[in-house]
Amino acid sequence: MGKFCAKCGAALPEATVAQAAVCAGCGKQNEAGAKFCAGCGTAL
Repeated sequence: MGKFCAKCGAALPEATVAQAAVCAGCGKQNEAGAKFCAGCGTAL
């Protein structure tokens, strides 16, 4: 996950970036609030 919105390009607040969920299964950083990993589908 980056520091900018993937949909509109707006800068994300640092709190949103810090709250990104890292998947225990594959290590992918997911968007804050995600319930499932975008990389492997594992529940976060």
